[in-house]
Amino acid sequence: QGFTELEITPFALPLERLIDAAKKTILKHHKEGKLFGTKKNQDDESEPLKPVELLESDPLWINEEYRDADISGKLIYYPKSYNEDHQGKTKLELLEESKTTPFSGFNVYLREKSIIIPKESKGKVQADRLRLQTNTSSEGYLNAFQNREEYKNEHGQTLEDWLTQLLTYLEKHNQIIDSRQNYGSSNNLVGSYHDGWVLHVGWIYFTGGFHVEIDGGDPWNNNPNFGSRPVVKIPSKMA
Repeated sequence: QGFTELEITPFALPLERLIDAAKKTILKHHKEGKLFGTKKNQDDESEPLKPVELLESDPLWINEEYRDADISGKLIYYPKSYNEDHQGKTKLELLEESKTTPFSGFNVYLREKSIIIPKESKGKVQADRLRLQTNTSSEGYLNAFQNREEYKNEHGQTLEDWLTQLLTYLEKHNQIIDSRQNYGSSNNLVGSYHDGWVLHVGWIYFTGGFHVEIDGGDPWNNNPNFGSRPVVKIPSKMA
């Protein structure tokens, strides 16, 4: 169904470490002239790269509510619903569960080949599965993962997953991900829930240039500029 790209997230790392690494890497690429928008087709060598105008004074902004939320236990992972009875887990609980597995401290998963989240009505069907598109609420994506056969075993990303993917994609391709101005969309992190809000991430234009924004939104709101990147976690027993 198109899930061909292997990703490995150092989930045990504190979010602040990943955030700091993301800031430094973004600034490094910009200084070296290697910070470009997402190509529409990575396999098209003739497609030109477009430089990103970076907001150097603030390359990555995060809502203060989410700082150290993984350490405090306020950030909930893989909720089954977006309410007080979310049935999700804290980072500490997940790390404790992973201690006896071959992937202890890591998230290992597959993603679709294209990094671009399709716009509404632009998703393609592969093996009877329509790619998830923008303009669906986080609740809608979660419901699809739980109740529709074609999306069985799929999950939303966590903030750790996304920050790691931002870093690896930038190092591999010199390109950003999830920018509304470069064929992409902001990404609802369906696997990260905090006090009634689902985290979302993406590159947006702020006065003076583009930067990463990490914030949260209502799980029931839909927006044509917001989508969600599904992933398929590899069970540790397959190691």
